[in-house]
Amino acid sequence: MVRLFSRVSTLFFYVTVFGQSARNTPPASQVHISGRTIQCGKTVPGTLWVKFEGNPPLEGRTVKTDDSGRYETELPFGVWTMTTVAFPSDTTTFSRPRSFQVGAAGRLEFNIYLRPPVACDVRGTPEGAAKVCWAEESFRVPSADGVPYEVDLFNLHQYWIPCPAAKRHREFATYNLLSIEADNVAYHPAEATLEASGDVLIQDESGEHKADSITFKVEDGHATPMKRDGWR
Repeated sequence: MVRLFSRVSTLFFYVTVFGQSARNTPPASQVHISGRTIQCGKTVPGTLWVKFEGNPPLEGRTVKTDDSGRYETELPFGVWTMTTVAFPSDTTTFSRPRSFQVGAAGRLEFNIYLRPPVACDVRGTPEGAAKVCWAEESFRVPSADGVPYEVDLFNLHQYWIPCPAAKRHREFATYNLLSIEADNVAYHPAEATLEASGDVLIQDESGEHKADSITFKVEDGHATPMKRDGWR
């Protein structure tokens, strides 16, 4: 009887501990993605929905940010575009759409950079309006597999400071799975290089890193460091 109880206890422990571990691990064909919604350097509490639209046959999904301004979900492998809206059926977006491709299981931290709370009534192209109103720049980066990657730059002080209340001016850049926050960011289309300097914070599929300055070569969805100072 004691031996039977021991076996049952062992089985219960195995199912409880290892079953929980399995549930906390994304399936082999999915990636766990999470992050914060940030505006003018501050996290925006749970008032927005994050919308993911996938290339066919992937089905889109929409998740709400929580009270702390965070979101999380699981995404199957494939090409996705993410943006933020006020409610699931809304068509007005509060951040620039970001296209990316996931093809390896794991966890990704994708912070979403909301546009500053500035009304925009500028005539012209959407790209021109984004530059004038929200200090954004966007560059298409062709890829061999046809994925519409872009290098997107946000909060660029060379135009104006759309967040005058911010204690410290920071600029942001994204490319596929790469996210950068720094004092200065710049993209050079002719060389396909992305530069960042000044207390640089880097997030990608390998985790979070810091540097004093760094230059990436961007090509076919990959961001390869060419030179970096103060890497840590």
